[in-house]
Amino acid sequence: MNLRRLLAVIKAVEERALKEAEAKERLEKQLELEQRLAKAILNDVEYSDGTKPFSSITLAKYIKFVKNFKPELTDEANDYLMKTWLELRANDEAKDNGISPRHLNTLMRTTLAIARLHQKPYATIEDAHKAILLVREMFKQRNISISEADTYVTRNFNKAIDVLKTESIKGLHVDDLFDMVLLFGTEKDQEQAKADLGLSRSIKYNKKWREVIESLKRSPLIKIISRKPLILAYDMNKGDIRSFSK
Repeated sequence: MNLRRLLAVIKAVEERALKEAEAKERLEKQLELEQRLAKAILNDVEYSDGTKPFSSITLAKYIKFVKNFKPELTDEANDYLMKTWLELRANDEAKDNGISPRHLNTLMRTTLAIARLHQKPYATIEDAHKAILLVREMFKQRNISISEADTYVTRNFNKAIDVLKTESIKGLHVDDLFDMVLLFGTEKDQEQAKADLGLSRSIKYNKKWREVIESLKRSPLIKIISRKPLILAYDMNKGDIRSFSK
């Protein structure tokens, strides 16, 4: 092999190695973006408009990826959806606006879609609750008025609002808030709260309490004093228009 041919071979090898390195770097960056996207979705991370790290292309790829997941409804989520739909059907406003069995199918499909987005094999009561909030918002946008069903989230959301409004101006740690919600009101109210939420204060392991906390964090009535540890306070500057679906 003469010198010129040897130099050509070396150059070709170097160019190939450079292209492979560039391809590897692009792949690593894409993987990092997808990992950040998954982490953001799974942990309900919120970003301001100026710091959103994911492009529409990345989001489209992620949605295409999660379509491979085929979650199933748990019995608990199934019962929760059925109970909520029956409560809606029993509402006079719902009857007037034509709430039908197809809306139960919408709730079920939305619940499964949320579970799929979180890469979960099973759709839980937490996913069902999020689906219900989305469907209620859809009704709102169509100017269909449906009053809130008296679910455990609604009951304990309202109790937590009352506790924060009357017991603490500076705010309460969520563990202390949990204890006070269980002790709030009449003896019947306290028994209902224990039946709704159980006795575990852990947001990580108590899904029902976590749903109440997430509803409080979204409410315009609540100020987040601290995220770590999580401390919530009632915003005295806001009127007492209770809403946790926004």
